[in-house]
Amino acid sequence: MKVAGAATTGLGDEAYTMTLTSGAWQNGTTLVAARSGNAVVTVLSTAGSDNGAATAKKLTSRLLTSLKDLKTA
Repeated sequence: MKVAGAATTGLGDEAYTMTLTSGAWQNGTTLVAARSGNAVVTVLSTAGSDNGAATAKKLTSRLLTSLKDLKTA
């Protein structure tokens, strides 16, 4: 199994993305963890041909927006 990770810009106050891949798997897995204020959101995805990266980032963004909307309500 191969693990790759890096800081991710554009999601909350700070974020980190890790992707796990293996030749034995049909698709890899991506985990995105993002912080907005005191809240932390984590999303794990295997959807799509990009090891779930686009889906995980999109869902993380939506969750962070929802948290922001809750704070201002």
